[in-house]
Amino acid sequence: MSQSLVDTSAKNADRSEGASQAGTVLVDATGLKFPASEQTRILRAIDRKGSASVGNIWGAAQGFVAAQLIRKIGRPIIAIASTDGEAESFVYDLAAFGTPSIQFPAREGGTRKGHADATSVRMRLQMAQSLAGPEDARPNVIVGSVLSMLQPVPKLKDLQAEFVSLKVGGVLDVQALLNRLVRAGYTREPLAEFAGHVSLRGDILDVFPFASEEPLRIEMFEEEIESLRTFDPVEQRSTAKHEEIEVCLASDSGTLEDGDGTPVIDLLPADALIIRIEPLRVDEKASSLSIQSPLFERALRVLNKGLSRR
Repeated sequence: MSQSLVDTSAKNADRSEGASQAGTVLVDATGLKFPASEQTRILRAIDRKGSASVGNIWGAAQGFVAAQLIRKIGRPIIAIASTDGEAESFVYDLAAFGTPSIQFPAREGGTRKGHADATSVRMRLQMAQSLAGPEDARPNVIVGSVLSMLQPVPKLKDLQAEFVSLKVGGVLDVQALLNRLVRAGYTREPLAEFAGHVSLRGDILDVFPFASEEPLRIEMFEEEIESLRTFDPVEQRSTAKHEEIEVCLASDSGTLEDGDGTPVIDLLPADALIIRIEPLRVDEKASSLSIQSPLFERALRVLNKGLSRR
């Protein structure tokens, strides 16, 4: 049975696509109260039936109630909103009440592999890395939209295979690495200015991994690594020097149409508790997506089946 906290509140006009990017301010919630009796009812319902409904709460109050419950539940949390804008707002609301979370964004832009917004691809790859990594390093609260949960991420075996360890003084076959990157979807450019770019100038190989926030400069002396530096992609100036570094070279998994990757549900913790934010809106969005394409309809069935096991 699906274990979820279901918020049946009315639509919130402020929760729409394109939510503000303003910073979060921690709220003093000392004077706010969520009745202990209601908390007990919800927690007991989750224990007995696997689900509970929480109604008559709107706006940031949803984040306040969820934050109180999350601290008591002590399990990984997956919160699903109808859109990325609503997911982002919920992340801010949780943070305001002292509960950190990480947004798992939808893959934005581009209908083909390698043509999406670099920031959203990077955030998705970083999340996939965290979920596939050591348990103590995984995020405890993840917030995503319906679309973000339907789009594929790299398979676990592919993620593990795409890690490369580099060390000053080590040997590196630059041409082999360059060929590998091009096959993975990286493009050769004069300068590595954006994620997915790779540049070879003499004995200097610059690569901007999709999963990294900064590109890496590898300076060679014949076949030996002479230096490793991360650098600012705009100024092209070094920001840090490394004696050794592990880099994930995983690339964009593309869309459902590309047929690559795996459903994100496969990487989510088996004991996770699911929070559906404004469930009627979530259902409406899911229905709308399923009408658009048989691939979305199939992906929704896979997602719902996976959620029902949690």
